[in-house]
Amino acid sequence: MGDENIMEKVLRARNKDGETALHEAARNSHAAVAHLLITADPGLASVMDDQGMSPFYLATTSGHLDVVHEMVQGLIGMEVSKACYAGPDGQTVLHAAVLRSKEMTEKLLTWKPLLAKMPDNSGSTPLHFAASYGYDKIARVLLKCDHSLAYLHDSCGSFPVHVAAKMGHVGVIRAIMDHCPDSDELLDAERRNFLHVAAQNGRCPVVRLICRTTSNHKNMKNGRDNDGNTPLHLAIDSTHEIVVKQLMEDKEVSINIFNKKGLTLRDHSAIATFNDNTISPIFQKENFWIEKSTEMLGAYYGARRTMRLLNRGVTSSKPHLKKQFVSTSLRFMIWASRCTVISFTLAIFVVLAPVNKLLGIIIVGAAVFQYDGVGRDHLLTTRVISGRRGWKQLFPNKLPETSLRQSLAAWLPYALSYIMYYADLLCPIVITAVVPVIMDLVWHIGKLVVTYIAKHV
Repeated sequence: MGDENIMEKVLRARNKDGETALHEAARNSHAAVAHLLITADPGLASVMDDQGMSPFYLATTSGHLDVVHEMVQGLIGMEVSKACYAGPDGQTVLHAAVLRSKEMTEKLLTWKPLLAKMPDNSGSTPLHFAASYGYDKIARVLLKCDHSLAYLHDSCGSFPVHVAAKMGHVGVIRAIMDHCPDSDELLDAERRNFLHVAAQNGRCPVVRLICRTTSNHKNMKNGRDNDGNTPLHLAIDSTHEIVVKQLMEDKEVSINIFNKKGLTLRDHSAIATFNDNTISPIFQKENFWIEKSTEMLGAYYGARRTMRLLNRGVTSSKPHLKKQFVSTSLRFMIWASRCTVISFTLAIFVVLAPVNKLLGIIIVGAAVFQYDGVGRDHLLTTRVISGRRGWKQLFPNKLPETSLRQSLAAWLPYALSYIMYYADLLCPIVITAVVPVIMDLVWHIGKLVVTYIAKHV
């Protein structure tokens, strides 16, 4: 009896960090030593160090599969306490395993499947962890063990699919939807589906995944949160222009839904355009193409007077004049920036071409790309209109006179936008390249005239 007590004291002796010999074996991947210690004293697995880590958790988070295997084999058939598989912040060994390897996760689920449903102090399950890091293969392993894991939310009300959408992990979302097709109906604490979350955080791949699947997610695309906002409202408020384009191109996304403040999509873009606090040219351009697209698509303002709507977000007394001023100013800024690009590019090319032609060509190519990139507002508007309405609706073959007038009314702003686009594209070239040539020609003609007059007078 005395020898047993001495043996237990030796095996459970701790260092200054509160760790036992089993902790050291787990950290240093000594699988044989861990097997001997577990066989001699199974209770060692439940001894935690000063940081709240059990040897089992330490071996798992260190990624030592051989040690985990030996500990699982030593604990099979035994009743173990929660301290055996506990880690810091209320985590379990499975929380650590999903971040390490698929094999480790499968081994722990085979030993104790209930670990999959155990949350940490924040209410996050191992599936939340896998969704956060984008480990879709491990997510499939967890869901195969218990598909109900997809319906467990954390303390913030977020389900695993919301976490995956926030981080932009399409593979995890596919895995969850394959096992739980109704996961698009899961709402977080703000009554938002995962498309709301993806749109607000600018996760283009997730939005593209949903927009490509027609009819199956129509309710999701137009879902309203606690404030009545749809995913499109949130995308505009967050100024994620590519996400806005993706949603507006989808014919199933309604552009006339208003939130609980009575604001529609067109209201949001109008307020942002007229607001004095958003005079930044880049942001203004984003709102201009959104407003232009909604106008050409026939979107409505909310049921309120326009001036009253604008005054909710405007400090100036004449918002329509401000809109015209900002639009004109932006056009001159675009022209000035393009003229600068052309002049700078020509100067660099003249200097570098004799020395290194390849470098000169690369710089010219980069400048051309930047030159055309300034007009992205037109490109985005064009893609939205053509994607949502289609060319057939803009150019019908045989229509009555009234329908033809409506078609021309829809086509005219579309054609005008093209004219303005090419005007913005070509006028700076004319100003920068042609005008100096004309001035030089006029100068030479003037010199000839003056010389002729001096000789004959």
